[in-house]
Amino acid sequence: MKKEVKYQKRVFGIIILILFSFFKSYADEIEQIYSNKNLSDRRKIDSIYDFYYIEKTPIEQIKVANKIISLATSNNDLLWLCNGFYLKGNAYYYMAETEKAYDNCLKSLEIAKKGNIKESLDNIYNSIANILSLNEEHDKAISYYKLASEIFLENNDSINAGYTTLNIVNEYNNIKNTDSVFFYLELASSIFSKHNDAYGMAYIFGHKALYFATIGKMDLAEKNLSIAINELKKVGQTYDILAFEFEMGKVLFDKGNLIKAKTKLLEVYKQSLLANFQEQARDATQLLSEINQKLGDYKNAHYYQSQYLAYKDSISNEESIRKMADLRAEYEISQKQIEVDYLEKKQAINKTALIIAFFILIILIILTYLLYRNNKIIKRQAKELEGLNATKDKMFSIISHDLRSPISSITGTFALIKELALRKDTGKLVVISDEITKSLHYINSLLDNLLNWATNQQGKIPYHPELFNIKKICIPLIRVFENSAKAKGVSLHLKVHETIQLFADRNSFETIFRNIIGNAVKFTNAGDNITLECKELPDKIQFSVTDTGVGIAEEKLPTIFELSNNKSTWGTANEKGVGLGLRLAYEFTVLNKGNISVKSKKGIGTTFYIEFPK
Repeated sequence: MKKEVKYQKRVFGIIILILFSFFKSYADEIEQIYSNKNLSDRRKIDSIYDFYYIEKTPIEQIKVANKIISLATSNNDLLWLCNGFYLKGNAYYYMAETEKAYDNCLKSLEIAKKGNIKESLDNIYNSIANILSLNEEHDKAISYYKLASEIFLENNDSINAGYTTLNIVNEYNNIKNTDSVFFYLELASSIFSKHNDAYGMAYIFGHKALYFATIGKMDLAEKNLSIAINELKKVGQTYDILAFEFEMGKVLFDKGNLIKAKTKLLEVYKQSLLANFQEQARDATQLLSEINQKLGDYKNAHYYQSQYLAYKDSISNEESIRKMADLRAEYEISQKQIEVDYLEKKQAINKTALIIAFFILIILIILTYLLYRNNKIIKRQAKELEGLNATKDKMFSIISHDLRSPISSITGTFALIKELALRKDTGKLVVISDEITKSLHYINSLLDNLLNWATNQQGKIPYHPELFNIKKICIPLIRVFENSAKAKGVSLHLKVHETIQLFADRNSFETIFRNIIGNAVKFTNAGDNITLECKELPDKIQFSVTDTGVGIAEEKLPTIFELSNNKSTWGTANEKGVGLGLRLAYEFTVLNKGNISVKSKKGIGTTFYIEFPK
């Protein structure tokens, strides 16, 4: 009852092939694929491989394996060459031709080692163990099954490790080691239960039956065998069904029910002949000979005894094969032991070095930590000093830049006064006088704000968000630029709903729009318009400052918010700027967790978009 571990699950492909088989024979279909010149050799191998597991007899499986070997050889495909010999060896194993089975599995093993095909070693070791078991070399078989199981577990393939564990159970059962049988049986059962593998649990029932039979509990053995056989019939595992049917006949024989045992074993013998399973045929004929002898049918007893001897000789009569298997098994086991001894010696040599290295590592870690801590402190202090100097320089730039726009507005007003004086228009001079008073009031307010800000910053830009009415802030901002705009013939417009409020730092908010609006005034001509608009959206407050001025060249837009040494520009009335205003607008927008962007077309105008979260 050896569970073969397959290389791949090709359920879909096999279903298609089974459906196709209703219309064509497998042999014809395999030959058609093999001869198809439109298919690559690898595609041929993939297609032909599927037939191996739907063929019902080992003879047909050998034909499939030979096709795979031929194609793999012509393409020097070591993986499929290894698989082909492995499949061929399995087929010969089911026919109980141990010499050919061993020869093909040995070729597969040599190719796997040559090509470093580690994923095939577990299956090959499993097959070699099957052959050793068939030759009744159970101790060596157990060693190879354990090697296979270890590799399956290393590859996280616990299901196939479970099936290999069942093979170990079978071997311990053959040598009557009931303690080991029970241990490995429970181990396999826990694996299949964890994965809800009904197929694996069927084998558990079968091997439990063998265990119960070994300790003399025949009723439990018969019950568990019935469950195992019924479950395996659902998936059509002929080889294993016959193996468990034979064990059922053996249990019936041990219970003294000779007629039922004889009927069961005759059916096993008949099916073994049809499937060419010589191992089952051998075991069935041996027990049939004993049953007929007990029933007094000496003629049939002699016939089945002669059949048993013939099958036994065909399976294991060549001593050279036994010696070859012995040498190979001993070689593999000795190699494993040499590897273990080498690792143990290496570990012993490295242990002292590891301890010394550990202490050196601890010392290095302590020294590294001390150096890192001191270096971190020095870097932090240098960074803080650098930040203080940068903030000081930035504040001087802010104060000088923000004063420029309102003073320029007054300068424009004086130009207008001169013109009115020449025309002796005293009425308008009185009006302008009032406007100058207002401008000076706002300039004074601006200076107070800037000086208070600079006094309180203490080495960093302050950020004190508060909730304020937007329109109440924007009206004074617009008024600061009314005179300079009027002097240029530019119209200022404000579109803000009276109820909209914003949670932000007020000082930095005012600086943003002073710079954006001042920039718009600088680059507009007589008759142009500047509009400050505010919209309340579901998740943000959106501002836009739109002018119909000269616009910005497209190549300058990507770096519009960056500072550089050669960025001085001149407005439409020769107003000078260095680009600091837009950089400040960008930094203060980010400070308030907002976004700023610009769209512009040369000769048409520019719109700055500033968005703040609600």
